Amino acid sequence: MAEIVLKSLHSEKSLKLLLWKFEENPLELEGIFLEECGNESIEDLPASPKRRMEFFAERILLKRHLNAELYHDSYGAPFLSDDSYCISISHYSEYVCIALSDNAIGVDIERWDSRPYRLRERFLSADEQLIESSLGEQKTATMLWCAKEASFKFFRNEGSTITDIELSSFKQESALPFIATITATLVWSRSCNVKIYEFEDFALALSGEFENH
Repeated sequence: MAEIVLKSLHSEKSLKLLLWKFEENPLELEGIFLEECGNESIEDLPASPKRRMEFFAERILLKRHLNAELYHDSYGAPFLSDDSYCISISHYSEYVCIALSDNAIGVDIERWDSRPYRLRERFLSADEQLIESSLGEQKTATMLWCAKEASFKFFRNEGSTITDIELSSFKQESALPFIATITATLVWSRSCNVKIYEFEDFALALSGEFENH
């Protein structure tokens, strides 16, 4: 059970990042949930085995750090029962990542992979495809996909899609694990800043109204 509080990845005092790589099988994870979160309802337990494991993992992680239950609105966006924090959640394989903030926040975690590069024309505009970094084309595409996903969660705009988000003002950083900043704008709407980090084999993006440095 590798649970990490990622204090080193950010400088925002109002932000807490939680990451858990769960290595338990489905029955073990359900047992931990029943032991630690026994008072939470499982009436709406997802049918998909993968989504069920995510359901258990995110609630176990939250229970260990907050005395609040997790719910989702009609659009699937998470919120806490006591409104103590704004929350955003991302899953990848056996990882669950949770961002908690006093202000609206979006988080996404993606493994460095060739798939975003192969599909880049589906989610990147012609101008966005011209964004370059020293990471190479495949990693850059993964990083931009991660930035759009995190920003989509930040905006939570009914009816919008990933392609409605425009990325600009890209700046590569050298203070690892902090690797880049970028501005995301929801078409005809507001903007947010995105901080992108490299963590093990992953890109991790945070979108919010914090300052990019």
